[in-house]
Amino acid sequence: KNTGKINISGINAIGIKSLTGGQVTSSGEINITGGADPSTGLRNYGAWSEGAESLVDISGSVNLKGDAAIGVHARGGGTIGLSGKGQVNFSDGENQIGYYIYGIGSKISNTSTGTQDVTTNHSTLMRLDGEAAFTGSFDATSTMSASGDNANVIIAIGKGTTVDSGGMTVNVNGKESIGFLIEGG
Repeated sequence: KNTGKINISGINAIGIKSLTGGQVTSSGEINITGGADPSTGLRNYGAWSEGAESLVDISGSVNLKGDAAIGVHARGGGTIGLSGKGQVNFSDGENQIGYYIYGIGSKISNTSTGTQDVTTNHSTLMRLDGEAAFTGSFDATSTMSASGDNANVIIAIGKGTTVDSGGMTVNVNGKESIGFLIEGG
């Protein structure tokens, strides 16, 4: 359980990692001040969930300050829970991803009540690929927005990748920004 503060500034560094059925909650603060390494392309991650039954539940904040940083990641059947006022804040940088969900069985479940806004340019709040899923609760009252230039709320790519927005509100205010981009498959 994370109720404090985690600061990340390395290369390919991860603040919280849940593997092979591990489960963790984060109501605290995760700060990512480093982006992608220019020579290797490796990125920093606030939280990572990998493997069946693995869960990272975010009810606190993840703050992105660095080009190409990734806030929260799930793969290999891992799950991200977004609850309470859980949010990713796009503070500084560009080409950032708030939540990157990849692969069969990987998913993000939204029951949150908070507000998230992609304020940095060329950035995406949620990217789903490889048969990953986004499921929003009908009771979710969250608001997700794209106010940065060329920003996206949700990008879903590939056959078998699914999005069910539930009760959330989506606002698209940025120049050439997109609420939902569904492509391939």
